Amino acid sequence: MKQLVSRTAFTRKIAIGMLVPAAVLLSAGTVSAAEEEDAFTLDPVIITAQRYATRDLDTPAAVSVYTQEELKATGATSVIEALKYSEGIIYHAQGPTGNAQGTMTSKVIIRGVEKGTLVLMDGVPLNLHGRYNLEDIPLDDIEKIEIIRGGGSVLYGSEATGGVINIISKSKKSNSITVAAGNNGTQNHNVSLQAGKFGINYSINKTDEIDHISGGFTRSSDPSKASYIPKRYYDFSGNDRQALSWRYTFDDNWDFSHSYGTSDSTYFYRHAEAANKATVSSLSSTSNFDTTYNRMQLNYKQDNVKAAFYFNQKELDNRKTEYWKTTGKGSTSKYEQLGTPSITNGADKDRTVGLDVQNTWKFSGDTLLVGFNAQRESYESKEKVDNGAWDNRAFDRNLYSIYGQYDHKLDNSSNLILSARETWTKGAVDDRNYSKFTPQLQYLKKLEENTSFYANAGMSFMMPTFTQIYGTAGRVKGNPSVKPQQGKHYEMGLKRNTDTHAWRLAVFNYEIDDSISTTYKADTDLFETTNEDIKNTGIELACSIDNGGGWHTNWGISYSNPQKYETDKEGKSKGWHRYYGKLQLNGGINYANEKWKAALTATYLADRERDTDAGGSIKPMLLTGANISYKVAADREIYLTVDNIFDRKDITSHSTSEYYTLGRTVQLGYKINL
Repeated sequence: MKQLVSRTAFTRKIAIGMLVPAAVLLSAGTVSAAEEEDAFTLDPVIITAQRYATRDLDTPAAVSVYTQEELKATGATSVIEALKYSEGIIYHAQGPTGNAQGTMTSKVIIRGVEKGTLVLMDGVPLNLHGRYNLEDIPLDDIEKIEIIRGGGSVLYGSEATGGVINIISKSKKSNSITVAAGNNGTQNHNVSLQAGKFGINYSINKTDEIDHISGGFTRSSDPSKASYIPKRYYDFSGNDRQALSWRYTFDDNWDFSHSYGTSDSTYFYRHAEAANKATVSSLSSTSNFDTTYNRMQLNYKQDNVKAAFYFNQKELDNRKTEYWKTTGKGSTSKYEQLGTPSITNGADKDRTVGLDVQNTWKFSGDTLLVGFNAQRESYESKEKVDNGAWDNRAFDRNLYSIYGQYDHKLDNSSNLILSARETWTKGAVDDRNYSKFTPQLQYLKKLEENTSFYANAGMSFMMPTFTQIYGTAGRVKGNPSVKPQQGKHYEMGLKRNTDTHAWRLAVFNYEIDDSISTTYKADTDLFETTNEDIKNTGIELACSIDNGGGWHTNWGISYSNPQKYETDKEGKSKGWHRYYGKLQLNGGINYANEKWKAALTATYLADRERDTDAGGSIKPMLLTGANISYKVAADREIYLTVDNIFDRKDITSHSTSEYYTLGRTVQLGYKINL
């Protein structure tokens, strides 16, 4: 631990040493950057849904767009915390404020598809090994976020079976310094600078120790047996996260960006009851996680040609110390205290290197887009228990895609859009390669100048990850027979704008065969990969309102029925099981004038079920946030944020384990525009 903390402190000293003098120098030669007074618009421009710019009314998909101003109005500081208020998204977390617990990362689940959210950063994939760490991305470096709900595999490939989130970073930084602190030991500090063609952003995010972040749970049921594991819960050591990003714009055609970040946290697993000689609050195990990520992207654009060469890598070092452990197997198994703690060291490294090129042609009212993507995926895993030998594993494969879209103007008020993608892999270990063709058909009808109807039908496809196929050096058992998941998606929608209202209605249905799932097996103490079918039918209605006088409001309602088809360990059918939540309500109130800004945001998820048939129901979840700021001077602002206004203890997970929201957290911040 000391070595990890020292390294983190050293990194911070270097970054601060670079940025603070630069801030002083730049403040003398730069013009004060004014904040956007009101980024609210009823018909935003979308670039993600069609891979080129269209107005929302002219986009045949369910779309949400959030500017940085709107994201910060929630009171959040990271992307994961801001997106939990979005319509059609279910927030699933296993750590306070969205912190990851090693490979158990927080999720934003679109329309009930747990493993179907593809996250893009400036248009290129952020997902590594099926995971994304949105808590690592500070809002200070974001221009806007676009969310496309519904299967997006045709234009964006594997993993977009639920939808696509495109995080668009700032092309120019804001020249500002922000400091904020609050209860629960929370701190959020940011320095953002722009000098000519070069811009840089540095953020620090900290949380203190937090007790009882999860409820007591057990994997065995008979307390009289020696194998009985007492109920246990997690304490959290706190988190120290840093993020450094910079961009250099060579000219109107070329730019290069790089993001680097670190995160360090420890989880303490304690007994919640006295059993098998264990005492209440005694330590069962500790797990330390040290994460480092690097992302680089070289972009080119000229006229209708766009290209991106990208590198994305994440390294996770973990150290688990077990004081109590189950020894023996079957009838001889026993949960007991170890005379000497058992120490397991492990390390994972995920890497993606890719190239994406597309060209768009416009002629006679029609639009043709053709693109190509080539990507090299690599994964390394190693583990050592006590003084044993290292168990090393390494896998890689090449992924290729050709995609296209033809937008044909049928008449002055309607368009027919045909899209398709061919995806295939090469060079996988044991020849575990895949190939899939996915088409999509969309129809757009302008009923009036400010009213449009759309319908689409398409297919999705997601390949298994290396871990799901081959397993890890730890407790994840691979399944060489696991199938790629394939889905069919249908949607109809109506969009209408007035002078003050933007109405959005969508009705959807999907069926995904062989959805890939990882399940814990108590008899083997391993996590196993299986296939299961999932389906959902739902309706979404949302409205954004410009109330005038600096006020604007929004509300949304979503009602759906996500289900999965379950079998028992003998493979016998257990039928369809509903999971996640049926009813979701979202809403927000915002006000702004020359001096003041205020916002209140909330999301409510009800009729919840756990993701296993035996799990049972979960109480409704109400997440709330508030933000109020006052402009002290033209270049200075003081603000107050409140997360979890009603100090609720909501369950943020949907498995048999219960993880809780952080209690009411209040932060006071001060911002200077240089």
